[in-house]
Amino acid sequence: MATNRSTRRTTSSKGPFGNLTVGGLIGIIVAVLVLIFVIGRLFFRGSNNNAVNSGNQPAATQQLNAGDPVSGAVWTARDGSELQLAADGSFIWYMDPADHEDNYIQGTYQVYFDEDARAAITGDLSSYGITSDEIDDVLSDDLYYQNGEARLMCMVLNNESVIMDGSEVLDIVPVSPTVGTYVSHDGTEALDLFNMETANDWYFTKN
Repeated sequence: MATNRSTRRTTSSKGPFGNLTVGGLIGIIVAVLVLIFVIGRLFFRGSNNNAVNSGNQPAATQQLNAGDPVSGAVWTARDGSELQLAADGSFIWYMDPADHEDNYIQGTYQVYFDEDARAAITGDLSSYGITSDEIDDVLSDDLYYQNGEARLMCMVLNNESVIMDGSEVLDIVPVSPTVGTYVSHDGTEALDLFNMETANDWYFTKN
């Protein structure tokens, strides 16, 4: 008597990942997600650094970057002294704005903005030791700059003559190099500067 044999089809338990278990598949998915997160963080950080280093400032700052708002104007310091920056590149700094006959400094000046300022500070003025990274650190903490209300600037005063108490001062600091920002906020224009030669802070508002 013939015996009927039924043929059993064997179903393979191997999927598209072979013998990979569910736990192993979850591990791969987690690893991929972590890799995507890390790459995203690195890309975001690199984009931020490039934005500062390449001078890609906020849109409001780009609108602020129009010409030279400093030269040809009169600026008053916190101590009441008055700095007159003539459009021809000369300056007079009166200690007492009411007295133009005594107690003043005069000479010539240069002013630089944005990437030109960075180039001057790290180039011709590099002996003062301020690096591009240090500039970026300061600007990253400057709310006016981050809001597009300030510009990086560098102003150099070449002190040619100093008159004090009616007499010419012979022993003078020949150059006053500064780094800081030009600020335009709520209708007020100001210069927030650091004198790299004497390590003093200068702050002026526009008359």
